[in-house]
Amino acid sequence: MMTLHTFLQELDDLNKWGLNIFHVAEFSNNRPLSCIMFAIFQERDLLKTFRIPVDTFVTYVMTLEDHYHANVAYHNSLHAADVTQSTHVLLSSPALDAVFTDLEILAALFAAAIHDVDHPGVSNQFL
Repeated sequence: MMTLHTFLQELDDLNKWGLNIFHVAEFSNNRPLSCIMFAIFQERDLLKTFRIPVDTFVTYVMTLEDHYHANVAYHNSLHAADVTQSTHVLLSSPALDAVFTDLEILAALFAAAIHDVDHPGVSNQFL
């Protein structure tokens, strides 16, 4: 069982490659996407910048996460959280510093978070 201290240490890696998204899922009661999105938006001060009320944001990301199918082996909320955190790290690289506006960063993070929502877990060949 993961402790709060261990979890907070894990979130220290939010801005680095190699964050253990499985630990985030475990500690967040299987809400890795909501947890990662909130942490990133806080880190980047996006809620304040775009005047997004915290309760509205949390309701949105939890609803979004609910639309990922837990029974899908790969394209689930854990994968979305991993892609979102990876996008955050990529956008934080010094080579991209000052390349994107806050709005473009917000859009990229939302795109990463929603990219596989409602994915049925099969390819088009099986639909």
